[in-house]
Amino acid sequence: MQELYRALFDKVPDFSGISLPTANGVSPLRTIFVAQEIVKWTDGKPLEGTLMALLRLCSSDVSMRDATYGLRLDEVLVRNERSPEGGSYIFSVHDVREARDDAGNFLNTWLKPNQSRGQTFLERVLHEASYYLERSEHLDERTWTLCSSSCHNDGSLISVRWVQDKLGYSPVEAKFSLKMPKYLRPRRVYL
Repeated sequence: MQELYRALFDKVPDFSGISLPTANGVSPLRTIFVAQEIVKWTDGKPLEGTLMALLRLCSSDVSMRDATYGLRLDEVLVRNERSPEGGSYIFSVHDVREARDDAGNFLNTWLKPNQSRGQTFLERVLHEASYYLERSEHLDERTWTLCSSSCHNDGSLISVRWVQDKLGYSPVEAKFSLKMPKYLRPRRVYL
């Protein structure tokens, strides 16, 4: 986990007091530490700052001043079920390249209030960085991860996929529909 933070921020957070989650029967599993220090390291903009760090890591040929999304992520993704602003935490996720609906019927089980346990946008960005560091490959080349634990200020959800564009790669594209196309899948988080 130290390598991930060194690669993104050139710093190492405090890992003390964190216990590992359990996910019975799920394999392979990737465990990721979400450091409270991200808030400070990104000048209070953990979503934008971590996304920009991911872009630097994966797309060294992209000029950061040209890599703007016009999304103001920390202002528009107003509901995140988990956030480093509340303290450091650790999560595990089924570590497969393409998102799958491991939860079964998503609309009936995940969209009930306080029951989602899908990835937040920040967790998905950290998962992308960790996966890329290990394999030099990107997640979700055919599917989209529905970040069901993050909510846009208009009440819609956001999905994420690594997409090639004129800047090189852009890992964010918003989809604001609760219809479940075959390519849109959540990633369950184990805390």
